Amino acid sequence: MLLSLAPYLVLAAESAETATNTNLLIRGLLALSIAVVFLIGSVWLLLSLVIGVRMGYLVMGSVLFGVIVVLSLIWTVTALGPVNPETTWFGAGVGPNVAQLSHGGETFDASDYPSEQWQEPRRGEHLADLEGSQDTLAERANALPVMQAFVSQAINPEAQQEIADSITGPIGLEAGNFEIVDLRFKEASVEGKESLIGMARAVPSERLLTQGVGEDEWTVESYLVSPGDQVSEGDPVLRATREGASPQVVTASSSGTIVSLGQREGDRIKDGTPIATADVSGQAGAPDPVEVGAVRVKGFPRKPAIIYLIVSTLLFALHMGLLRNAERARRPKKREPEEPGERKELVAAP
Repeated sequence: MLLSLAPYLVLAAESAETATNTNLLIRGLLALSIAVVFLIGSVWLLLSLVIGVRMGYLVMGSVLFGVIVVLSLIWTVTALGPVNPETTWFGAGVGPNVAQLSHGGETFDASDYPSEQWQEPRRGEHLADLEGSQDTLAERANALPVMQAFVSQAINPEAQQEIADSITGPIGLEAGNFEIVDLRFKEASVEGKESLIGMARAVPSERLLTQGVGEDEWTVESYLVSPGDQVSEGDPVLRATREGASPQVVTASSSGTIVSLGQREGDRIKDGTPIATADVSGQAGAPDPVEVGAVRVKGFPRKPAIIYLIVSTLLFALHMGLLRNAERARRPKKREPEEPGERKELVAAP
């Protein structure tokens, strides 16, 4: 019967987990109590007045679990209803030299990064359980923001205590002034399932800004550099055009290694517009890079729905069987007809 209270149990659990004061937890428990007393108790009470306590319970239970069976089927086929987390990446190590990743009581060797065992993300390449359109390049888009957030948390003095066990040494990077580069994957068994672990470097970065074109807007025609290129201050970065003016070459505002491009062809720029991000590792005053690792934990979103379906089906069958037996017991027994021979003997007796 607790299956019917799933939404209220979830509310109570979330209240206990996220409550910043006692009132939120009390509201969750109150919602659960109301569900038991009014939603289920009132139906049982009405049925009990008509057909008795036991029969009322069996009728209510049969209908209740029958409805849950139907709902569980819908939950199993669709994304509606209770679900487990999807496959998720979790930060598992950050610092100057990360030799081991740790998550959920498991450890993973990362001391050989970035050897040939670690694969760079590529379109059409598959590792572990990846298949179809979910290649390593698509998985990079999932792991990258997790690594960025993990490094940011390690930099923040107020938040780093939560992941203190995952920090391997001092981190000098500044929030918002670093980039994740050289991200690679390696196959690993995570929680007993075939999955991936990832490693990358977090490097100090600086934005290259548009300069020399004035306050008028120009259109990006093409980039003259690519990620990985080394540029010095004054080197050409992109070519921009504007109606009624000669094409303009926009140069780098500082030196470094191009990590990412900030605009696309056709975008409009003017002085001060970011056009690229550069890795400034090794330059005077720049902090040292650090390594960051993450672990991919496979989820089973339909697991709660399947459990609901199995349990509710068993309870539905049990209640229907008990209801059938109880209904039979309530029926008056039919009097068995007498044998013809016995009736004649009774008539003939003096």
